[in-house]
Amino acid sequence: MSADATHDSIRKSMTAQAEKPDQNPAIRNFVLASADSIVPPALWGLKHALNDQTVKRVTHWFDIQSIEIGQNEKLAEDAVSEISDEVAELTKQLETNKPVLQLQDAVIALSATHALAALGQLNLCADSGKQLLQLAEVALDSESIDGLLMQSFGLEIGLLLACSSRDKSQLELQQDLAENFEAVVEENLDADGWPESRLLEQLASLVGCWSRIFAVLQAREIEIDGSVRLQLEWFVRQCLRMKLNCGSMIFDRESELSVDDCFWKTVASMSNDPDDAVIVQLMNKSRHSAGLQHGKKTKLKPAMLNKLVDPYNVSEWASSFLLRSTWRNKSPRVAVDFSDRHAATNDATRCFTEIARSVKLISGQTIPEIQVGGELATIDGSFEVVCEVHDNDLDYIEVQAELSTGGRLNRQWLLSRTDKFLLLADSVVLSTEDDIEYRCSWPLAPGVATMSETETREVYLQDISLKKIQALVLPLALPEWKAERFDGSLQTDSDSLVLNQKSSGQALFAPLVFDLKPNRSKKKRTWRALTVAEDRKAIGSDQGVAYRFQLNNRQWFFYRALASTGNRTFLGQNVVSEFAFYRFHSSGKVTSLINVE
Repeated sequence: MSADATHDSIRKSMTAQAEKPDQNPAIRNFVLASADSIVPPALWGLKHALNDQTVKRVTHWFDIQSIEIGQNEKLAEDAVSEISDEVAELTKQLETNKPVLQLQDAVIALSATHALAALGQLNLCADSGKQLLQLAEVALDSESIDGLLMQSFGLEIGLLLACSSRDKSQLELQQDLAENFEAVVEENLDADGWPESRLLEQLASLVGCWSRIFAVLQAREIEIDGSVRLQLEWFVRQCLRMKLNCGSMIFDRESELSVDDCFWKTVASMSNDPDDAVIVQLMNKSRHSAGLQHGKKTKLKPAMLNKLVDPYNVSEWASSFLLRSTWRNKSPRVAVDFSDRHAATNDATRCFTEIARSVKLISGQTIPEIQVGGELATIDGSFEVVCEVHDNDLDYIEVQAELSTGGRLNRQWLLSRTDKFLLLADSVVLSTEDDIEYRCSWPLAPGVATMSETETREVYLQDISLKKIQALVLPLALPEWKAERFDGSLQTDSDSLVLNQKSSGQALFAPLVFDLKPNRSKKKRTWRALTVAEDRKAIGSDQGVAYRFQLNNRQWFFYRALASTGNRTFLGQNVVSEFAFYRFHSSGKVTSLINVE
């Protein structure tokens, strides 16, 4: 059934149904179960998009939800009257304007539905019930930028109204809404439960809504299609992968104040997988099972869990991925959305990148500005994954896109699980020789500042509130010492870390190393370029490069082929591959960690 046909069916069912003012206690109990939430559920993941008046109104209604009519009849009646008046005013606005609901109004309607259900006053035959149903219908037809979220709110409002009675006449409406919910989930998650890229920035509010809808369906024993049920279970795993130490999600725009433990308990309740129960237990500060049926205390350590359940996910369907070293809360991670979901705007191709540890460090658009022979070279088309490697030591992803001036841009990410650093590098490769200018901004996350050394070129990333260093950044293609002249820089500009480089020839290589182990960041470090030879002659830096870097007492080195490949040597190693990465031990032993042909 198409979305339009489903909406028509729901509207007909909504109009045809009538019920007695006899609210099902299961719905009231469902709403009251969120009473321990610090954040009203209607606001989960949404404070950034709402004005202060809306937040205050929703918070006030949430505070009075637990009122018992018999215990404080006057206060409860006043609350119901206030909520009903507000719902009536929202409905009246639809009569004077086009039938379009704004996000602010949808949140108020949802909050009103929660409050009336908690107060035992939610029923379809009352004026407020009919008006909420009308608002739900408009939300279901929303085509705004927040369209899917608005439609999900409409589903939740309609489902709460349809399930609020014990009258069996509501079964048809309940089933229509359940099928609509199944269609929404099926269309917007891949088989592994990873969301479509356009949903990532509002994921907390969306998963909060879906988990509440799921809870209502469970409370009324309404069955969900098996494949959709499996998608939702995997969706929980993906949300846990994206969970930060502060409680928020890595792609989401909101701070930790927008969600709380009740949010995560509700989300986790969609899964019956015992592995998820273990993950939640290891992640949860209070070490409880967050409501999962299989949640039992375990002696399983995060490093052991890391071998049993992959902490990373790559979705070519959604053109996005998340890499993290372990399931620990403070685990280093990098999340990237390289989709072309804004094709109708100037920001058609994007590479939204977030680098985090216990807090976000880098967060924003990271498409480089490239000049070839004085002409701006833009991304022609979209990025495609060209290489992916995962093992117990590291995760590696490489994507590639064509340039408008000819040639290509490759971006590679290598996250060391065991040694907790990220190698991030861009390769600009042309078909003919030319002058190349490269500039890439890495936006600092809110609350993060930079500090620079006076004599060397590395940069620290500092948590402003804690006044604590969270990471160290090494610009490997630049000389370590500032006294050594070089046409390039790594500096802070308008709350971004900016890397500038220039090259003449067929290629340019721009690598950065993020040391994501704070206790090591203040200790000794060094790096240098290595000579690469072919047929006993040094090759140009546009044909291939190699670097060696040290973090405290550990060292690594790697090689990258650029405009050409060949049988080459560097630091005693012989390579014919495009990319090779090694660990150098103090004993002199060398361990090959990755070799990409």
